[in-house]
Amino acid sequence: MSRVLIVDDDPGTVRGMRTLLEMDGFDTFATTSSADALEALGRERFDIVITDLEMPRVHGVEIVRAAVQADRSTRVFIVSAFTNSAVCDQALAAGATRAFAKPLDYDALVALLYEPG
Repeated sequence: MSRVLIVDDDPGTVRGMRTLLEMDGFDTFATTSSADALEALGRERFDIVITDLEMPRVHGVEIVRAAVQADRSTRVFIVSAFTNSAVCDQALAAGATRAFAKPLDYDALVALLYEPG
């Protein structure tokens, strides 16, 4: 079972994604705090990280960098309203696997999550 970290400052997005991923058999840790996400990356191993970009305190690009630094095999997916931006390009350059625009096409995301890393 893949361990997934979900990070988004919108509680509804976090709740919905966590519910769907758990129904699909993933083990999740979800948070609306990007600072808490950084702490979790420092103490736990995640196979997959799904993060927003524009969040208070810690930017999503920093989440990408921390995830890749913690474990190069971790796949990082961006889910953001800003997929056509320089910030998204920075996240991809920092090691994100792929970016998805909001509103999220959940089926497209979960299909990639089931692919071997």
